[in-house]
Amino acid sequence: MNLLSSLFFCVEENKRIMIYTFNPYTNRAPYPWRQVNYYSKLNNRWTLYAQKYFEDKNNCDNLIYDKTKFMDGYKIKAVANAKPKTKWIKNKNYNINSLIEKNPSIEDAFFSNHLFTALNITVIINYDYTGYFENKTPVGYLKSLIEGTHDISLSYRTPILELKSTYPLIQTSMRILTQQRKFLLPEEKILKFYSSEIFYLTAIVLLMTLIVMMATYEKKKFTSGAFDILRLLLSTTINMPFKTISIRIYFIGIFQLIIILNATFQGNLSAFLTKSERHNIDCIRDLVLYNYNIYAPIVQKKILERYETEFVKGINYVPGLDCGDYIVNDSSAACIEMTHRGVDTAEKNGFHISHSNVAEEYVSYWCRFDWPLIEKINFYSFRFIEAGLYKFWRNHKLLIPIENLRTKEAKEIATKLRPIKLNDLKFAFRLLAIGLGVSSLVFMVEILTWNKFLRFVKKIKCFSEFFDD
Repeated sequence: MNLLSSLFFCVEENKRIMIYTFNPYTNRAPYPWRQVNYYSKLNNRWTLYAQKYFEDKNNCDNLIYDKTKFMDGYKIKAVANAKPKTKWIKNKNYNINSLIEKNPSIEDAFFSNHLFTALNITVIINYDYTGYFENKTPVGYLKSLIEGTHDISLSYRTPILELKSTYPLIQTSMRILTQQRKFLLPEEKILKFYSSEIFYLTAIVLLMTLIVMMATYEKKKFTSGAFDILRLLLSTTINMPFKTISIRIYFIGIFQLIIILNATFQGNLSAFLTKSERHNIDCIRDLVLYNYNIYAPIVQKKILERYETEFVKGINYVPGLDCGDYIVNDSSAACIEMTHRGVDTAEKNGFHISHSNVAEEYVSYWCRFDWPLIEKINFYSFRFIEAGLYKFWRNHKLLIPIENLRTKEAKEIATKLRPIKLNDLKFAFRLLAIGLGVSSLVFMVEILTWNKFLRFVKKIKCFSEFFDD
C-alpha cells in the first residue's frame, strides 16, 4: 500500500496481458486506466485499476501518475502533545481545529491547520505524552510513530535517526524563564556602575599613595596618611607637604584619577538614588553568577548537552515539555524551555523571559519511515515558507508577545523625575550610623586607655615618692 508506483502484469485466460495498479487514496486515475470492481479489506478508498498492455512506447505515458494529486479528504492518523494543564483523553479522536486550543505552539497549530486544508486531507489526532527515549525505550507518541500505528506528529521536534522528518526545517530557540528580580538598592547600583577592575585598581593606587604619604610624613603616622586619603576621596585639602618634585608629579596623576571618579559618581548620583533598576537573568553566565537552580524538560537534554560540561551538570531535567511550574514559588529557580512555551508561561505568571536565545535548533514534523505522503507534505510546506505565511504567524503569535513583555518591563523601570525622598538616602544614613558607631567605639577605647594611663602615672609617682622618703 505504501508503494504508490507499483505495477502488476498479469496474463489472463485469453492470453491477454493486463497491467494492474491501485490508488489507496481516491478513485481517480487518468485514461486509459479503468476501475476494476474489487472489494478491499484495507479501506473504502483503496481502488484497483487495470489497462491492456500494448507493445507501444506511447503506452508508457500514463503508467506512472501522481496518486496523491487529489486527496479528496483522505484521513490520516496524527499524534501530538498538548500544552500543560489542557484537558485531553488518550486514544480519543480529535480534529485539526483542536490544535489551536491544545498545541503548545500556536503558530505551529496555524501552520498545520492551513497545510492540511490545502492538501484536502482530514486529520484524526490522538493526543499523547511527549515522545522521547527512556533508557533507549521509546515512550509517548514516539512509540506510536516507530511502531507505525500513526503517520505523523504535529509537534515540531529535532530530527532523529529512528524516524523520517519533513522539510524544510524550522528554526526554533530556547530561552531562560525566571521570576522578576528585585529592584537594586542605591549601594548595589553604585557597585554595579563601577566594574570590579576599577575597584581593584583604585584600591591598589590608594594603597600605594598611603605608603608614599607615610614615607613623606616626618613621624610616618598611619592615621595621618589614612585621613589624608579620606580627604582626597572627598576632594578636600590634604595636610601632606609636597616637598619634592617627584611627589608633586605623582600626585598630579592621583588628583586626575580622583577628579574623574568623583565626576562620574556625582553625575550619576541622582540616578543611583531615584531611578528604578534591576538585573534580570538574560544568559547562561547570569545563571551561574547568581547560583540559580536550573530546570529543563528532558526532551531538550540532547540540545543542552552540546554546551559546556559544567553548566550541563547543574541542570535538573524534568518530564514533559514545560518546567514553568518549578519557578512559580522559587525565586532562585530558572527554567530553560522552547521560546513559544516560555512566552505563554511568562504572560500568565508575569515571569521574565531572557532577551537572547540560550540555544537554537532546527525542527520539523516526525513521520513514520514508509509513509508515502511525506513528499507531498514537503512540497506544500516549502510553498508556505516561501510565501512568508509561517513568518507571519510566528511574528503575530511569538515575537509580538515578546516585545509586549519587554515593553511592560521597560515601563516598570522607566525614568520618572521626582524629588529625592528619605528612603532614597537610606544607604547614606547607614554609612553615617556605621561611622558614628565606629567613632563611639574608638572614643570609649581612648577614654579607657587614657584612664589606665593616668592610673599608671599615679602609681609611678607614688612609687617614686616611696623611695624618696
